[in-house]
Amino acid sequence: MELSAGQRLQYLDLIRGIAVLGLVLMNVTHMGMFELGYVQHVPPLLTDQVVTVLNALLFDGRFRSLFCLLFGIGLYLQYQSYQRQQLDPRQILKTRLNWLLCFGFIHCVFIWPGDILIFYALCGFVLLRYLDTSHQVLLRKGIWWFVLGIGIFLGEVALSAHFSEPVLRSSNDFTESYQTLMEPYWQYAGFNFAIALIYVFTFPLLSMFYLTGVMMIGLALFKSGKLQSGFETQQTRVLWSVTVLVSLIEVVTFLLVPQYSEYFVGVPGAIAGLTMALLIWHYVIVLKLAERSTFLIQALKRSGTLAFTLYIGQSIILVTLLRFLYPQWHLYFSLANYLALAILIIALQLVFAFAYKSRFKQGPLESLWRRLVARRIDKLNKSLADKIDQARGSHSA
Repeated sequence: MELSAGQRLQYLDLIRGIAVLGLVLMNVTHMGMFELGYVQHVPPLLTDQVVTVLNALLFDGRFRSLFCLLFGIGLYLQYQSYQRQQLDPRQILKTRLNWLLCFGFIHCVFIWPGDILIFYALCGFVLLRYLDTSHQVLLRKGIWWFVLGIGIFLGEVALSAHFSEPVLRSSNDFTESYQTLMEPYWQYAGFNFAIALIYVFTFPLLSMFYLTGVMMIGLALFKSGKLQSGFETQQTRVLWSVTVLVSLIEVVTFLLVPQYSEYFVGVPGAIAGLTMALLIWHYVIVLKLAERSTFLIQALKRSGTLAFTLYIGQSIILVTLLRFLYPQWHLYFSLANYLALAILIIALQLVFAFAYKSRFKQGPLESLWRRLVARRIDKLNKSLADKIDQARGSHSA
């Protein structure tokens, strides 16, 4: 599918808005004590169990998968756009990805070590090789990469469960992790820098296959037209069946062996996350949600155009609150408290996005990224013009 110059797909903005705001729900518990996340109270709280089940059924892995789908498709649409402008799309996209990698490092080191931009940039470099691949080949490769990625996740789960013990609020691990919140900022940044390096060096083994596999699957479905028209009834039933079954496995694991669910949760979340993300995409299309003019739909679409700014903004706000201003919240907050905080941030960002886009065309970080890439485009345009002039000069001679 090709777009005319300047044309936007409104449903992509809507889905991107859902994805970026949904990330708050999953990241909020890790914004303070990143290495531990949320540690269960002893005895377990009923509200914690309710929120955990809710996460397993509705949230876990869904928004990460949506973003992976969007990222791969966005890269492809930009590739087409630069081709229409008779530019070298791979050179420009490599520039975009290099800057995204830089932004990711800055975010990871100086703001929050749970950054995902580093991974997306690295996946983008891999995906560049397959943008011209047919949707049939791309889908097969994406499924194989996804399955391999899930296998790697299972290996990580087995190792973690074997070599580590679940952390309790009464344990030394929790106390030591909480005390790190009082350390000087430079120590925090130093720890984050080490995390960023680990991300890069372990990416080919631990993260590449799963994340890039999801991107390949999404791009293949987009090229085939499935993500523009929606899935057939039978395909939708299969997606629902997988989503419900895998989510219930996650719920049952939590209820029966809660001490080990923290290790296992990523695997069903990765599988049901992808199938549920495809269902969200499907219903956005078939219900024509992007065409509705309600405040919520318009605010979500505007949030989608500010996804970069909102994502970094979430980290700045929540790290400031949970690490620097009110670290004591970690001592008594339940999952319900974190959920309420996440919902508050989502509401504020919806209002911000609606108001901001009423006055400005681009978000501050989106504009900065675009200007940085524009320098590369200007150089390519100048180089192309010089070649044309030389060709004309040679022809005249």
